[in-house]
Amino acid sequence: MLLSIITVAFRNLEGIVKTHASLAHLAQADDISFEWIVVDGGSNDGTREYLENLNGIYNLRFVSEPDNGIYDAMNKGIAMAQGKFALFLNSGDIFHQDAANFVRKLKMQKIT
Repeated sequence: MLLSIITVAFRNLEGIVKTHASLAHLAQADDISFEWIVVDGGSNDGTREYLENLNGIYNLRFVSEPDNGIYDAMNKGIAMAQGKFALFLNSGDIFHQDAANFVRKLKMQKIT
């Protein structure tokens, strides 16, 4: 797996939906493998249910439990990551439509 995309969230279902939608461009690229890791701080706004309905796409893995703040959540995400590279894309953040080309360039550089 090339890329682990880590999203941390707390009570931001709208942001999760927006971030999920932005992954579509990257998902359409057959030559880019990635996983989407979502670490939710135990939200009660429907975030968990939304993610449960997405289970199986984008190699999605998520955890929804109380944490000790954003940096604790980020560390949980890193611990779950299996990709060669990790990228934080927080809830509500979106990929630029040309992100797939950037990832391709990264692959061509064969960074170790």
